[in-house]
Amino acid sequence: MLRMWQLMLLVLLGVFPLLSFSPPCCAPRFGFKLVISEVLYDPVVEGNRPQYEWFEVSNCGSFPVDLYGFVFEDNAHRMVVACHVVLEPGEQLVVANNVTAFRELYPWFRGKIIEEVCSASTETDDPRDCGNAVPVDYSPFPHEDIYLNNGGDWIKVYYQDPGEGDPEGSSYLVDAVAWEKPPSRVYFTPPSSSEVGEWNREDVEDGYSIQRDPTCMDTDNCDLDFKVYPQGNISNKVTPGYENTATPLFPRLRLLSLNMTPIAEASPGEEFLVALEVWNPNPRATQVEAMISAVADSTPLTFMPLAASIEGNTGVQLVFRLKAPEEACTILVSAILLSDRRIQGVDSASIEVGS
Repeated sequence: MLRMWQLMLLVLLGVFPLLSFSPPCCAPRFGFKLVISEVLYDPVVEGNRPQYEWFEVSNCGSFPVDLYGFVFEDNAHRMVVACHVVLEPGEQLVVANNVTAFRELYPWFRGKIIEEVCSASTETDDPRDCGNAVPVDYSPFPHEDIYLNNGGDWIKVYYQDPGEGDPEGSSYLVDAVAWEKPPSRVYFTPPSSSEVGEWNREDVEDGYSIQRDPTCMDTDNCDLDFKVYPQGNISNKVTPGYENTATPLFPRLRLLSLNMTPIAEASPGEEFLVALEVWNPNPRATQVEAMISAVADSTPLTFMPLAASIEGNTGVQLVFRLKAPEEACTILVSAILLSDRRIQGVDSASIEVGS
């Protein structure tokens, strides 16, 4: 019989290799940290405003989290994630009332997305949704669409053991956020003070979200955890899919302009340029990432990223080269400027093709 020291020597010599160990794919049931990190409940859009509502969930833990069986709830609706979709550490998921409406306002968004409204499909022809649209199921409740009440509402995230948990989806409360005050008509149980502390009382202007600041701040007190970006700043009033910026970084990068050549009109099939003028007011060089999204008459054309380092107290021009479609159309080009996953600025312009 081998003695212990002899066995250890054989292992070190490679005669008996050690058993390999792989970490679990996803976090154990109570080991993850998933938070509702941002909510836009009062969009500044004319017409059917609720379809532009959305909220964001962030994985603030160290493990990937499989969202299969997770439940999202507001005052009058529950939805269950119906497939295995993994949210990596630091990754965000947006739950949008309507994906098409969301894309209209945020064409540069590239993250995972769920649609709230059960009558609409999560499968789209938009290449930005490839691998990102998450199928969901809906509870047999009369009020099936999530409408985030401007005057007061809440969102809860539950973990439900698939096939074993409470059919009401309340096996384990993962996170909750509440704002203003409880609605006058309550269908489900409002969050308790132990779950949300004080309801968030920010004076939110139309089109501004409430954001955890920083993204993973969670003291279980919504009035302390959630803030609003300083009003009057158009570029950063919402940050879906990126680090929250309710507390701005100064001095920040500046996206001065978006220019196209030719300026307003191009011929079918013609190449045109998109130039972003960026200024770095910091004394040191800063890494930036710019992305543009081009959409022709609501049909996505391309999505292009470009990374660069900008010297301190210097302005640069970031140039993208695109090709117009062969048919007449209007192309809307949207740009976003990022640094350290924080939005520094957004802009857009349009060009007519073959008009």
